[in-house]
Amino acid sequence: MTVPDQPGHDSPAALALASFGDGRFATLAGEAQQGDWAVVLLLTNEKPFVVPYEVVFHRDGGRWSEVAGNDSPGWRSTGGANGLVTFWAESPGGESPVRVSYRGTTATVPVEAGYFLAVFWDVPEDDFDPAAQPELTPSPG
Repeated sequence: MTVPDQPGHDSPAALALASFGDGRFATLAGEAQQGDWAVVLLLTNEKPFVVPYEVVFHRDGGRWSEVAGNDSPGWRSTGGANGLVTFWAESPGGESPVRVSYRGTTATVPVEAGYFLAVFWDVPEDDFDPAAQPELTPSPG
């Protein structure tokens, strides 16, 4: 899906929500962007049966396009040998923000709708271990 030429659909989050009935069937739970790549985390369905859904976008010629949708975190190709690694889940204890550490890199990320989204950029595919879990800690204030 590519961003339509409509006002209000000029960001990855807006495009992701548009694909779920302009937000009627999904809630934004996180967004991260670096350069021409972005990741959006949506919560689809209704409580208590929400289903997290990750959408990866790439910008080309000023327009965002959906590259992939996933129902689990992991490594995603951004072309070449490097990619991005996503981790997301419900916030431990409802804490916000959350500090997420993965392979020596730490990111402090917000909690939205009870979930966090952490993205680690420029990770070689060979360095990704699907069994490796991030370390989560509440972030002070």
